[in-house]
Amino acid sequence: MKANRATFFRYLYLITILLFLLLIIYGCRNGGGSSETVIGNSCVAPLSVMNKEKSTYQAGRNEYRFNYNILAKLLGYTNFELKRKNIAFAQTGKSISGSIRYDDRVYDNTGFTGGTELKPVRFAAVEVVRNSDSIVLSSSTTDSSGRYSIQFTNTDTPGVYIRVISETDCVLIKNSVSGNAIHAVISPIINDSAGESFIINMDIAVSSEAGGAFNILDVLTDGMTFLSSLTGTPQPTLTAFWEKNSCDGTYFESLDNSIHLLGGCSGDTDEYDDDIILHEFGHYASANFSRDDSPGGPHSLGDNTEDIRLAWSEGWAHFFSSAIRGNPRQVDTILNSASSFEMEGPSLFASSFDLDSSSIYTTNEVAAAAVLWDIFDNTNEAFDALSLGINSIWDIFPGYLILPTV
Repeated sequence: MKANRATFFRYLYLITILLFLLLIIYGCRNGGGSSETVIGNSCVAPLSVMNKEKSTYQAGRNEYRFNYNILAKLLGYTNFELKRKNIAFAQTGKSISGSIRYDDRVYDNTGFTGGTELKPVRFAAVEVVRNSDSIVLSSSTTDSSGRYSIQFTNTDTPGVYIRVISETDCVLIKNSVSGNAIHAVISPIINDSAGESFIINMDIAVSSEAGGAFNILDVLTDGMTFLSSLTGTPQPTLTAFWEKNSCDGTYFESLDNSIHLLGGCSGDTDEYDDDIILHEFGHYASANFSRDDSPGGPHSLGDNTEDIRLAWSEGWAHFFSSAIRGNPRQVDTILNSASSFEMEGPSLFASSFDLDSSSIYTTNEVAAAAVLWDIFDNTNEAFDALSLGINSIWDIFPGYLILPTV
């Protein structure tokens, strides 16, 4: 009897192993996620550039991959937890590593200075692509310093290149609403038959068609990091549209959670205007975590007869941009000059216009921004005895400015 029982458990064990292998094979043949998923900065879902529908890069791809859903169930994790733990079958083969940087344009309250500053491309999608057939062999992301390392196997024609995509876990930068293409840059072709490991560093110049896209990505990454520290929850996906020489912009569209930025058709460009990009990000925060009844329409800094809903909406966006940057100054570059103001005063730079005397009433956007800034900042005047920081403001922003219930 004991022998029969032992035999039964041996057969049960073998059957379990066979079922496990069959599930793995089935999962491989029916698609799955990349085995090098990297979790970025607190967004709705982990980036999976191998499977995203929005990109046309993956056309014709038909490779066997381990199915995360099946492995997750077998190992007792959810699919998301499994990716976070980076549990995957190790890839063998060759490797490419390096760093990705972009040139940022430096500006002050009078406009661009003419200088540039190299900054890391953070948390962006990076792919190894085979040159002969455009198949993506492997993917990963850069880290907070712009570094990356990818392992890949090429069993076909030698010759691969690195593609860096203007996309993170929750932000992607596209060239236009109609074109719907994601900005990307590629490296020179690498002869991967010539070695086992390669170092490829890339610097994206201002003159590059995609240079501005990576600054927008970096600025919105700062915004997402700041917002995540307040909400403690994943952020809804944000798409930013920018195309060189485009007239579309600058505004936030709540219908599809998108930011549109001027590309310079009239000479004004906003892809390097960090303050303006984060102003639009302030509207994104308001639309997704609070209440914004703004009717939209024309508005200006010195207008103290605005619709109170418009004044609040624009004032909040001015303030939130400054809170993220830790600077009460707002600069909008225009050709070789700039329009700029400071909400601490408030004061308008390089102008005889008296912004302080105009920034009164709840119907002025600068007045709304200045009150929020005085509550937030540590610089106090006789009339400003508050230094509450961002958390006290945020406690009210999503908790009380809510839609009415019937």
